[in-house]
Amino acid sequence: MKNVYESVQVFFEEELTEPSIIAREWIEGFLRQKAWSGSADKELRDIWKQLKALQIYLSYTHYQSLDELVAEDYADAIRWLDLNASGFKASLKSVRHFLAVLDEFYQYLLSRKLIHETLELQVAAEQIAGGKRLNLSISSTDGEGNSNSDSATSNAQIPLLPEVGGAIPGTMEKIMLKMGSYFQREDYDEEFHRALYLYVGPLQAIPPLEEDSFSDFWIGFWDYFLFDYHMRQDDLSPVEHYLRSKNRISGVEKTVLQHLSKARYMVFYIQRIIDAEWVECVNLLTDETFRLPYPDFDYKMMKRLLFFGHVFDNGSFATNYIASLEVSVNLRQRVKQEVLRLKELFDIQQPGASWSTFLARHCLAVRHTITLLTTFAKLNVTIVNDSLPVPARPDVIRASDPRVTEQLKQLMPKYGFSSHDLVLAESLWHDFCQVSDVKMRKSGAWTAAVISCYAMMNTPFSVSVDDLADEGGVSVASVYTNRRRLSEALGLRQHDPRYLSEEGILLLLYSS
Repeated sequence: MKNVYESVQVFFEEELTEPSIIAREWIEGFLRQKAWSGSADKELRDIWKQLKALQIYLSYTHYQSLDELVAEDYADAIRWLDLNASGFKASLKSVRHFLAVLDEFYQYLLSRKLIHETLELQVAAEQIAGGKRLNLSISSTDGEGNSNSDSATSNAQIPLLPEVGGAIPGTMEKIMLKMGSYFQREDYDEEFHRALYLYVGPLQAIPPLEEDSFSDFWIGFWDYFLFDYHMRQDDLSPVEHYLRSKNRISGVEKTVLQHLSKARYMVFYIQRIIDAEWVECVNLLTDETFRLPYPDFDYKMMKRLLFFGHVFDNGSFATNYIASLEVSVNLRQRVKQEVLRLKELFDIQQPGASWSTFLARHCLAVRHTITLLTTFAKLNVTIVNDSLPVPARPDVIRASDPRVTEQLKQLMPKYGFSSHDLVLAESLWHDFCQVSDVKMRKSGAWTAAVISCYAMMNTPFSVSVDDLADEGGVSVASVYTNRRRLSEALGLRQHDPRYLSEEGILLLLYSS
């Protein structure tokens, strides 16, 4: 290479395979400033060598900005480079030099407002290379420069909202930023849009940017998406999915996320003031009482509010978002009655299910029920059909034909169905096999019939029977015949609670 700038050009145009969070013009601008200050070509090449090492490490992560990196991430980067990057040796001297180059580069970026702060890098430099020995077992900071070690975190109180509606602390905000960036990658586009459809519902719309409700909408959506949405592939919440991903997570972040994943969705109201610091709350659905920090509301107003969001089992702290609506006592009772009816529907699908199990699956249906009663003033949200036929169960459980079960596993994901959809569809097939003798000629015709029946109950669009027949290599007529047999044997209804998914419950709420 004739000069360092050609080396930078080749790296960005030919060697880098992933989008970079460090722009090429940032590096070239920094190198030109150093050259203007008198740095020789040899020094410029060494600077580029250090910055290139950081670029290579970042290309194997999912960070969306340098501001997402915490002190531990720099230690992780050094360990990774020592193992994987030729020419990078993690000695005290080389690491000090590496971090010094990064610090000067970050100061250049900060002066041009391309990053927000350099605190985490400075903490990393002090903890990693500030002593007489190299130390790669370090902790991150709490957002104010105070160090948190992993051992201290396990017994310490995780920093959460000090009060209902409070601001997200620095540590939490960084974790939310990292997860938000992770799930906004192209890989998760379909999940994101599915979650948005479920959250908005068929009768509402995303508020325009200029409206005051725009910010609240997206805060509420991310709260739902991260904690309550179920990923199609594994049925985990995004927080749990993120914890199991290969994305680099520090020890502190992992501890915080594990703690957050234990929060449960709750609908509650404030019953009385305990003292200047605490209020007594009542779970609207179970009538259990718990306490929360005194919220920043007028006393008369707070007793008219209905809250819904995530609370920890000890009832002491809420997570990052608690929504509230002003309702009368009568309307509050109407909400309770309608949610109880929703729970009755769920009990048909999962007899004896607890409130925790119900809310873990359908807390969004609860939110939509509240919206329909308070915003759209619907009189009846959920209709429970008491005459729903329950197929007789034989004394001996019959095994369902495994060929259909295997074909469902292969075919349903192709049509966008989730792993939970698969469980419900398999349940439909199993129930049919208990009440009908199946003479299997072509399993594809039964597989297509099960999917068609399931889609009709749970999606706003019908899955093409022609396409299903083509997939199974069977006639369209055989699919329609088997679909009719399924429907008649099981007494299937339009919104059959035995097989309703989250989408199906949503359609039920807005069509009743």
